[in-house]
Amino acid sequence: MDMLYHITADFPAVFSINGVFFEDAGEIEYTADGVLYVTVFPLDAVYNPYTVKLSGGRVYANEKQTVVYRLPDAHVYVRMKPRYNYVYAAKETPQEARSLSERFFRAVTSGNVKAARAMLTAELSASVTDAALSGFFDGFTDLVENGGNVYLIDADGNGSRYEFRLRSGLIDDINEL
Repeated sequence: MDMLYHITADFPAVFSINGVFFEDAGEIEYTADGVLYVTVFPLDAVYNPYTVKLSGGRVYANEKQTVVYRLPDAHVYVRMKPRYNYVYAAKETPQEARSLSERFFRAVTSGNVKAARAMLTAELSASVTDAALSGFFDGFTDLVENGGNVYLIDADGNGSRYEFRLRSGLIDDINEL
């Protein structure tokens, strides 16, 4: 069975995957038992290059530099973290949430119920208690958007697809697909 790797970096970079250069790694289809060696070449002098070994949807080298989530249908989401030239380990820097679903997830998981409610339609907000809203994402550690789909990631790194329905720029409903 083949796996579809979605390789991303939150900084400008080019990639070498098993010795072949890619300006945008995007999607790489590869056998599940095959080994991918992904070298990240940052295009900013602040960051250092590094290589990651991937196989079977898991990372086997430079785990702290890489986030790997297994999504449905043999898709694997790989996010490369920046490696700074003055610290030889991953540096955690919170990124700004880009989408409404990501901002909502971060507000709920950080305990900011007021901010989370501001992102809901009046009808949905009125139908949910503070306790239910606070616990809505229990068991999930991250939210990933890939190819127009939204995935909630559990503690084991597995993703479940969700739909965030919007009305007038606010969240009107959230459903697992």
